[in-house]
Amino acid sequence: MSENKWSNWSGFVTANPKQMAKPSNEEDLVEIVKTAPGPIRVAGSGHSFTPLVASEGTIVDLSDISGLVRHDAVNLTATVGAGTKLGVLTKLIYGIGQGLPNMGDIDKQAIGGALGTATHGSGPTLGAYHTQLTHLKLVDGKGDVREFSNETSREMIEASGVTLGAFGILTEVTLQNMPSYKLHKKRDVTPIGDMLANFEQFMLGHRSAEFYFIPFSGHAMGLTCDLSDEPVSIRPPEEDEDGLATLKMLRNWLQWFPWARRKLIGSALAKIPPENYVQDWLNVYTSDRVQKFNEMEY
Repeated sequence: MSENKWSNWSGFVTANPKQMAKPSNEEDLVEIVKTAPGPIRVAGSGHSFTPLVASEGTIVDLSDISGLVRHDAVNLTATVGAGTKLGVLTKLIYGIGQGLPNMGDIDKQAIGGALGTATHGSGPTLGAYHTQLTHLKLVDGKGDVREFSNETSREMIEASGVTLGAFGILTEVTLQNMPSYKLHKKRDVTPIGDMLANFEQFMLGHRSAEFYFIPFSGHAMGLTCDLSDEPVSIRPPEEDEDGLATLKMLRNWLQWFPWARRKLIGSALAKIPPENYVQDWLNVYTSDRVQKFNEMEY
């Protein structure tokens, strides 16, 4: 068996490929595609939960093909290496006065992986990362470098979202951004019945909105974000991980007493202070996720 070992972020998916490859540039990647044992898969940061990347052939790490390549201050575009992690990308974009129109709440993924798996935030008028693409470069399965842009290959740009790597390995992408902006974020705990009764109004009344149903509690946690011109205020410290641990403990300890479990979990949720603050966009979307988890992907 190969001595190479790989696992995704959660440890749920593992592989023992014949080769682990880390190209320094596009030329290295071309050589890898032409000569490495297949099947060839790109790992990104491993923040996917399906067995897509697991390969007995070659797993490619693009983390050295990263960083800001160029930007256009007039048209508000930025070109970056596909291996750029979202947490780095946000700071690069913010530093040139631009803002990503939308984000998910995790910034550990590489932009190439986030594009290929259609990672997204919330908001009925906001798209996933691939809807921001205007230009891309990739190395196809034969080792040829291909380029596509909105002007000449609009259908290919549109098709490049959710490709799961089927067209090739992304090396460089250009994103259509917007001027840097501020967001007003609110978080409240609401009875699940009220949330469902007012769901449409809740979703359409904000630039982005989402809610989490907390099992055994009878409550939902609603989060909304809207554009704001208000002064920046202090973002409260994150206590999600501690809260998750408490809920898990109550669930396990009281599994034979559902009435007590519901009452205590509901009481604990009701005491969570609401969030209400204004910050620059990159300081609002994301949350730290220390606790390992697996989630469904559609």
